[in-house]
Amino acid sequence: MSENKDITFAGHNYKADYKFKITTGQKADGAIQTKEVKTQGDEYEPLIALNLDMHRDTYAMGKERGYNMVSPYVKGREPV
Repeated sequence: MSENKDITFAGHNYKADYKFKITTGQKADGAIQTKEVKTQGDEYEPLIALNLDMHRDTYAMGKERGYNMVSPYVKGREPV
């Protein structure tokens, strides 16, 4: 039986009135991959930016800590 290595972090920003959920998991080759970034709230446009920022920040924090992260960027277009 395989062991589930998914980790979920969820929260609610009461001041800006949105909920968020981030799920990461380990692939068979050992790399860590962001599986889900979900935001929920009344305002659509700010949530898109927030969703993208959380995805990018999760990747950056994992790399800073030395984890083998799956890049969310298109090959050749990673930030410097």
